[in-house]
Amino acid sequence: MYRKKHHLMKMFLLKMAFNIFSFLLGAFTLSAPFVFYTLIGSVLNAVIHFIFSLPLAAMFLVYAYSGFEESIYLYRAYKNECFY
Repeated sequence: MYRKKHHLMKMFLLKMAFNIFSFLLGAFTLSAPFVFYTLIGSVLNAVIHFIFSLPLAAMFLVYAYSGFEESIYLYRAYKNECFY
């Protein structure tokens, strides 16, 4: 009687462990495409932001340098007191 009861308990625990494992495997299989899509989306997002931010950064640097160059000319004109 004890062995039969022990065997039933062992079978029940094994079935429960198998059910939990198959549930986790199914959940992982179903969620894998979404994880993959999220990874692809984040990479595409980074690439797009990088591509679009480069011209903006270049325009900003050109604008800042032109202002800096103009300030040098104004400073030289002020020091020489002859305005071009």
